Amino acid sequence: MTDAPDGPDSLELDELMPWSVRPLRTGRSWVAGPDPAALRARWERLAAAEGAEQERLFRPSRSRTPHTAVAALPGRSGR
Repeated sequence: MTDAPDGPDSLELDELMPWSVRPLRTGRSWVAGPDPAALRARWERLAAAEGAEQERLFRPSRSRTPHTAVAALPGRSGR
């Protein structure tokens, strides 16, 4: 392996890969899954749950609960 050049002509990683972004920080592990079917099943279970069961599945935080009002995504209408 050779040493990387270190000088005014050297490129930073973000110059080589401008599309790289920081990972999504959801604060919840249930929003990432092994496949789309698993994610769909988790979402359907959460959406069908009520009361204490919904709270338990959602795992509320200081900033989000199942009752927190948030703005709709761009291009989407609210419910």
